[in-house]
Amino acid sequence: MRTRVREAARAAKELHKQPAPRGGIKTRSCAQKPEKGPALPFPIHWGEHLLQRRADFLLPEYFLEEEEAVRARLDAKAKPEPYREIPRNQYTSRRKLQANAAVCQCKPDSRCRDECMNRLMQYICDPKTCPCGENCTNQRLGVRVPPKCEVVKCGKRGFGLKTKEPLKKGQLVDEYRGEIIDLPEATRRTVNIYKEKGNFYLLDYDAAAGEVLDSGMKGNRTRFANHSCDPNCHMQKWIICGTGEQLKAEFEIGLFASRDIEAGEELTYDYGNMDGEVTDKGTPITCHCGSENCSGVLGGKK
Repeated sequence: MRTRVREAARAAKELHKQPAPRGGIKTRSCAQKPEKGPALPFPIHWGEHLLQRRADFLLPEYFLEEEEAVRARLDAKAKPEPYREIPRNQYTSRRKLQANAAVCQCKPDSRCRDECMNRLMQYICDPKTCPCGENCTNQRLGVRVPPKCEVVKCGKRGFGLKTKEPLKKGQLVDEYRGEIIDLPEATRRTVNIYKEKGNFYLLDYDAAAGEVLDSGMKGNRTRFANHSCDPNCHMQKWIICGTGEQLKAEFEIGLFASRDIEAGEELTYDYGNMDGEVTDKGTPITCHCGSENCSGVLGGKK
């Protein structure tokens, strides 16, 4: 038995010494990774799971950039609805009151600057009666030289007003002009005209007298100033004649810079700071100002 084992070992040794045939002997190393076998099948309901799973579809970055470029080109060509430009307020519900303007006590060479009593009380001087005459700097808002501005499309906010030059704090942007109407007429216009358009241009003119200033159909460029919860401008009401009592005075409303403003900034003010907006209080208007302290709706909180 042992002899056969030794003979088998000797034969194997001799075979190992023989040269390998051409093409070699195909062997498989123990260190070689085995070939992968077929994967396990998916669970029986895996297809249904994939169909039910929801995932937001995201457009590639290229398409998003192209969309923004197209939108910018369309906004540049867009134009606001037509309206009639007027040089001064128009009185629709009544005639303009005829009253004298308040006379200040300034010296003729002072030009009615910051120390002018009329200016401090927001009364407009009349050059015909003012001690400074034509040199008075506290004249009507409509005769002052306004800064250069432009009306541009501002996304969801619609059209807006941007300044083309830097503004100083307290500087007048322009007078807010329109039609002086009573509350019944304001309500009629809101329900029949402005509600369908979604735009309102009503400001308080004389709350005690029940009058508002409407620039929806007639006005000037300040009508495009949008609302912001963090505005850079504000409205001021100045008395041009009379005593300021109910139906005994006339006013001019101006848009003024609340801080230093750089060229190219949009000019905004807080609509909630002006009374007299005749709107449906049950349907709040969504605010799109985008400021950090945005209340979510115009003139209040959500």
